[in-house]
Amino acid sequence: MLLMAGHSQLVYGQDTTAAHDLGLLRFESSGRVRLDVEDPNGNTVNRLSNEIDGAVIDSGDHAVSIEIPNSIQGDYQLDVNVSGSVNRLQRFSVWVTNGVDTIHLAEEELIVNVPTDAYVIRNSASGIELVTQSEDDNSGMSNTLMWILVGSAGLLVGIALFIVRSRKRKV
Repeated sequence: MLLMAGHSQLVYGQDTTAAHDLGLLRFESSGRVRLDVEDPNGNTVNRLSNEIDGAVIDSGDHAVSIEIPNSIQGDYQLDVNVSGSVNRLQRFSVWVTNGVDTIHLAEEELIVNVPTDAYVIRNSASGIELVTQSEDDNSGMSNTLMWILVGSAGLLVGIALFIVRSRKRKV
């Protein structure tokens, strides 16, 4: 499937699972946070730019709404950001809806607890769901686990060498 200028067009012999319109998808927040949405094609919408065809952003001091009327199938990434001057003890909420289902991502959380990683929302014909990590990008978890294992192994080797040297000195 080929997506051009906001229209879905079937191209013979191409993958037909990637891009077909699924209808409304709306990301909303209350509190002094900013939203940055990236669609499955890598197009973004935020308060500074709008690359998603037909998307509308309504941004005020204490609320943001990003509406994508012709959402497509795939993983949407939602980054929640805070400007430097915001009081970190204020509260915020974030939710996403397709008009039928609503997922509350954060409810009256302290701004100091804004996540550093993006929320990943999977949009499909059967609805929306929160996924902890995109299936295409699981390298973050494996790299962290690898460093924990390497660090632990290094520590154990260091302890073993210390014990061996201590015993040689006593003999």
